[in-house]
Amino acid sequence: MEKLRLGPESRSMDGIMEFELRAFEAIFLTVSGILNKELKSLKPEIELTLKNVLKTGSFSLERLRLVKKDLDHLLSRMQGVQHAFTELLDNDRDMALMNLTKLYETPNKYSEQNNEAWFDDHEEIELLLEAYLQAVDGTFSQAKLLNKEIDSAMDLLMLRLDTARNSLLRIDLMVSSITSVAAVGALVAGIFGMNLSSGVEDTPHWFWGVASTLVFGSIILVTSIFWYIRHKGWLIA
Repeated sequence: MEKLRLGPESRSMDGIMEFELRAFEAIFLTVSGILNKELKSLKPEIELTLKNVLKTGSFSLERLRLVKKDLDHLLSRMQGVQHAFTELLDNDRDMALMNLTKLYETPNKYSEQNNEAWFDDHEEIELLLEAYLQAVDGTFSQAKLLNKEIDSAMDLLMLRLDTARNSLLRIDLMVSSITSVAAVGALVAGIFGMNLSSGVEDTPHWFWGVASTLVFGSIILVTSIFWYIRHKGWLIA
C-alpha cells in the first residue's frame, strides 16, 4: 500500500495526525488504488488483443469491442471520482467542515454567523484532495491512452473490412461482366446453331470467322468494360 501523503503540517500540536485526515486519506487511497489496480488488470488483455489485431491481422472485432466496453466502464467510474474531488475542491465550506476534530473542539467557531472565520480553514484537506485527484488523473490519462489505441485499432479493422469488401465487389463485377459477354456469345452461337437453313452453313470459312470474332470480340468487350469502370472511378482499386 502506498504511503500516506500528508506531511508534518497536517499533524496536531502533539504530533499525532488528526483522525479524520487519516480516515479521509485511507478512503482516497483505497479508491485510487482500486481504480489503478483494475486498470493494471485490464491493460495486459487490451494489449494482447491489440497485438493480435495489428500484428497477426486477426479480425477480433468482437473481442476488441468487449475490452473497450470494460475500459469505457472504468473510465466512467474514474470520471465520477474526478467530478466528486473537483466539486469538493470548489466548495470551501464543505472542505472546512471536514475538519471534524476542530469542529468538535470549537463548535462555536463553525457557526453560520461566523462563516468568514472558518470557511478558509481547510488547507490540510485541500492538499489531500489535490494529491489524490492528481493520482486519479494520472490513472485516467493512462486509460484514455488505451482507449485511443483501441479506437485506432477498430478504425484499422474497419479499413481492412472495407478493403476486403471492395475486393469482393471487384471480383463480382469481373465475373458478372464475363458472364454477360459470354451470354452474348452464346446467343450468337445459338442463332447459328439453329436447325434452319440459311445458306451460311454452306459458305467456306464461316465457322472460323464467326468463332474468331466471338472470342476476340468478347475479350475486347470485357477489356472495354473494365477500362470504362476504372476511368469513371466507380470502383476503387
